[in-house]
Amino acid sequence: MHVSAIHIYHGAGPEQNMSQLARIDLAGRIVSSLPNMTSVSGHVLVNEDSNLTVEWVFPTSAQAGYYVCNVSLSGAHAHIYHETQNHTVGKTKPDFVNIIQELRKLRSFVESKFGNQSEKWTQTYETFKSTHFIKLNLTGSSTSDYLLSKEPNSTAMQSDVMCHLLGGYLAEVSPREEQDITQALRTSGNGRVDLILIGGSDVDGTGNWLYMRNELPLKLNVSLPAAPGQDCLAFDTKASFRVVQTSCSNPSSSGTSLFLCQIDT
Repeated sequence: MHVSAIHIYHGAGPEQNMSQLARIDLAGRIVSSLPNMTSVSGHVLVNEDSNLTVEWVFPTSAQAGYYVCNVSLSGAHAHIYHETQNHTVGKTKPDFVNIIQELRKLRSFVESKFGNQSEKWTQTYETFKSTHFIKLNLTGSSTSDYLLSKEPNSTAMQSDVMCHLLGGYLAEVSPREEQDITQALRTSGNGRVDLILIGGSDVDGTGNWLYMRNELPLKLNVSLPAAPGQDCLAFDTKASFRVVQTSCSNPSSSGTSLFLCQIDT
């Protein structure tokens, strides 16, 4: 998280359109400028598309020596922080040194607030993963992580939603990685499980099997059209992990089932 630059604008207040007059960096170096700067807006670059805006505003010409600095940060998890600083500066232009110092203080304030929340979210995410999933140890190279659920879900859609919570989707297994994945599944301790649900569907029953996420043609060897009510796919642990048909609405109808998530790295 860092402030990359401070942009100076001219205007009576944040409700009016500001015209940019200057840009300065954190060391106080003026990159470009015009006289009588009246407002400053800076952005903190953080993950999860959060942003920090800092504004110095002269409300009226009669209050030219007084400005208000408002800082707010809103993150992806709806946490919003506010900090306000009031200062008096020269009547012709802001005190750049003071502005830089205040920006650094405000940046530290926001970093501490957001950093704590980010750390908590990371801890929650990792706890969720370790509690509900097992990461497969693949021997070959892969651009994705594969996580096997520890508990079943009642439908393929619910399983896919759980994968989305991890930032992934029901695994779209390619022929290149199929052997590596099935070998990792054999050693993952799922001996009591009959089926492991993966991405792939033939909802129209024509034998035109597609990956569920992007509806591209399935690359695994599934030659038969879906049997009635058997329009999703799974690895059959009792049959050398070959790909078989199963129910999307009730995968466990064909036996005890888990599901496999894929997270692109």
